[in-house]
Amino acid sequence: MIDLAADLAADVLVVAAPALGTLNHTELTVRALESRGVACAGIVLSRWPDDPGLAERCNLADLPDVTGVPVVGRIPDGAAGLAPDRFARAAASWFDPAWLSERARR
Repeated sequence: MIDLAADLAADVLVVAAPALGTLNHTELTVRALESRGVACAGIVLSRWPDDPGLAERCNLADLPDVTGVPVVGRIPDGAAGLAPDRFARAAASWFDPAWLSERARR
């Protein structure tokens, strides 16, 4: 996928799990993108729990510091099971509105 993103000169949105281990996995992913000259547009946390525990809350705070990339969205746990129309109606609310506006202007 890095080759495709590099060939297209496309920014990449990294989707990461919010649980233990994500700091390392996400940093390695961002560094791999950077090594190929591919920009990371942001990080989205998938399966975000209704009641995040200590690990999830710390990862949310620490990911930007570790990777240099902002967390721009949190997809709630169970979203994959939503009907397509319900998913589409809710999806924008899972992202930082300022980030969405900035990306739309590009």
